[in-house]
Amino acid sequence: MRLDIKKFCLILLSLLYLAISGCATYSRDSLKRQGYQQRGIYHKAKKKETLWRIAKVYDLTVEELVRANNISNAAQIQENQLIFIPGASEQRTLASTKEVFVSDEFKWPVKGKIISYFGNQDLNAANNGIDIKSALGKDVYTSRGGKVVFADYLPGYGQTVMVDHADGYLTVYGQNSDILVSVGDLVASGDPIAKVGTKDSLAFLHFEIRKNSIASNPLYFLP
Repeated sequence: MRLDIKKFCLILLSLLYLAISGCATYSRDSLKRQGYQQRGIYHKAKKKETLWRIAKVYDLTVEELVRANNISNAAQIQENQLIFIPGASEQRTLASTKEVFVSDEFKWPVKGKIISYFGNQDLNAANNGIDIKSALGKDVYTSRGGKVVFADYLPGYGQTVMVDHADGYLTVYGQNSDILVSVGDLVASGDPIAKVGTKDSLAFLHFEIRKNSIASNPLYFLP
């Protein structure tokens, strides 16, 4: 009889343990589903703010913001859009484009309509940047200040200029008709560095932004 009671107690304890464990697992899963797995705040985007600017203010990378907000193929950040900032405890104010951030901003190298977006498939290869339709011979401007590290013909890119921005970022300007700079030149944001060329009778600029040699969507950085 004692043996039966002992077995009964062991079974009861086992059932209680499973019940407690199940409740604990359910609680963790519930927290994940409710969004409490990662601490952070929401930043309300203002006019002309970019993921690049928001990331810099909160000491994050653009890639971290993209992952945290599940952003894919976003053409732009809309005014008043809520951006989740992982790890932040308070909202920070971004300086206006006329203040300290202006020297670090990425600018459009040419004005025009985008005819091919980042990730688009072209001849079985994904586009590592964007193609901006423009006029033949139009000036191509530096998107951000830096040092010219390549200025020559590059297979698949045509006449190409690459500018190193000394913080891991590199901008690439391809399919030009003429190159106006040389390797080693220091260029400021907005300096003319090339002329728009043509490919297949279409005048456009191929533009890339790379971080540590990895291509990122330029639209995350451009206003």
